[in-house]
Amino acid sequence: MASVDDVFNAINAADTKLDLIHSDLGTTNQTLTTIASTTSDGFQAVEGRLDQLIAGQKTTNDLLAHLVGQTDTVICILEHISKNTCTLVNEADAQRRLQERIAEGVEATAFLLKTVYPAAELERHRLGEIERKALECCEKKPTPPPCSYEPCPKPDPLPPPPPPPPVPK
Repeated sequence: MASVDDVFNAINAADTKLDLIHSDLGTTNQTLTTIASTTSDGFQAVEGRLDQLIAGQKTTNDLLAHLVGQTDTVICILEHISKNTCTLVNEADAQRRLQERIAEGVEATAFLLKTVYPAAELERHRLGEIERKALECCEKKPTPPPCSYEPCPKPDPLPPPPPPPPVPK
C-alpha cells in the first residue's frame, strides 16, 4: 500500500504538472489574443480596401453613364448628317435632271433667236453690258443658307470624383 508520503509526493507532482498546464494555457491564451487582434486588423484593412473598390466602381459607373450620354449625342448628330446628306443627294439629282432639260431648251431657243433676230442678239449683248456695270456699284443681298445647324443636347459634365477613403492601419 501507498504511504502518506507517497500520496503527498504524488499530489506535489500533480500540482507541478498543473502549474505547467496553467503556464501553457497562459501562453496559448496570449497566442490566441494575438491571432484575434491580427485577424481583426486584417478584416479592417480588407474593409478599407473594399470601400476603396466600391468608390472606384462608383466613379467608373459615373464615367460610363457620361460616355453613354456622349454616345447618344454623337448618334443624334450622325442622324442629322445622314438625313441632310440623303436629302441633299436627292435634291441634287433632281436639280441636275432639271438643269439638263433647261440647258437643252435654252440652247434651242438661243439658236432660233440668233438666226431669226440677229439685231436682237446684238441688243441683248449691249443691255447685258449695261446691267453688269450697274450691278458693280450695288451689292447683292446674300441669300440665307438652306440649312441651319441645330446642336444636339449634350450630357452635363461629370463632377470630380470623391477622394478615396483613408486606409485603416
